[in-house]
Amino acid sequence: MLTVKDRPQTTTPSNENISIIKIIFWIMCFLILFGGLNNSETKSPSDHKFELRMDARDALKDQLRDPSSLQIIKEDVRGNTVHIQYRAKNGFGGYNEEMFIWKK
Repeated sequence: MLTVKDRPQTTTPSNENISIIKIIFWIMCFLILFGGLNNSETKSPSDHKFELRMDARDALKDQLRDPSSLQIIKEDVRGNTVHIQYRAKNGFGGYNEEMFIWKK
């Protein structure tokens, strides 16, 4: 038969330990829920310029008679404006060299 001395002793966590565990829990919840919301702020400037260039190219291709004939000679990104010097087929089958300016 077990006496009081033979029973295993159980410890209850102190209020300090519970408070620390709660704080860690809420910090982890916050990081999981809100950690991925700032993706637009973490983009590098080169990513932003790349997206602008691709959007400008798509807008240019939408205006061409033969989008597959597009030959880009020079591209320049200034702020939110993209300047593209290009060659493309005209309606007679010849190629024209022109400048396209696109602003987001």
